[in-house]
Amino acid sequence: MSKKQKNKTVADNLLLDILSCPDCKSDVGMVKAKIVCKKCGKKYSIVNGIPVMLIGEADK
Repeated sequence: MSKKQKNKTVADNLLLDILSCPDCKSDVGMVKAKIVCKKCGKKYSIVNGIPVMLIGEADK
């Protein structure tokens, strides 16, 4: 893994540590390029590197 890839992984993990599901306020994780709530299962897209965490835009 290159230094750039390591830095991106660290940044992604730091972001996931501070984000929470806007609907149920639970922790989230990353699954197949989407942010997924660990409790309710809602999936939030990432568009151009920006998480779109709007309840109305979430996939179930």
